[in-house]
Amino acid sequence: MGDEDGQGAYGTFTAVAYQTDDMAKDSTILRARVGLVDLAYLPSGAKAVCGATRTAGPLDFDCRAGLFAEYGRVQDAGSNTDFQSLVDDNYAGIGGELTLRFSLPGVKPLAPLSFSIGYRYMRILSGDLENPGRLSMDLTYAIPDSNFSIGLSQTRGENFETFEEEDLTKVVFAFKY
Repeated sequence: MGDEDGQGAYGTFTAVAYQTDDMAKDSTILRARVGLVDLAYLPSGAKAVCGATRTAGPLDFDCRAGLFAEYGRVQDAGSNTDFQSLVDDNYAGIGGELTLRFSLPGVKPLAPLSFSIGYRYMRILSGDLENPGRLSMDLTYAIPDSNFSIGLSQTRGENFETFEEEDLTKVVFAFKY
């Protein structure tokens, strides 16, 4: 939604439906999700709020925001105690996510290093499930003059696919093409 001068709110609409099979708990769930991702607000005469990199001294930062609605139907609860508690095997929820990314491009030795922190939350509107929330933090080093990066990632909170509590630490090797 914007005006002829480009001011307004922008985002990308997404719609997805898929099945999740949790082999560890022998459960199956079908879900559909619609959302707006990469939301940006462009106020008159100012830079974008989210969706664009901003500079404050040597620090660059940007944010990514999104909103979504989800409907799920448990086909087989298996041994997942959260899914077994659903009386009618359905749930519906709305939520949002926000990620902030920081880097120091003006400090030559630290320019390839970035830090991200994000939070995702879903309020369950119907169904007997806990409201899942998940905090993630990433420290990434992009190897100069290559398509490779390495990183360290920490994620805490409920898995949005299985609704079970997780605490994950990962070392990440990535190739970007």
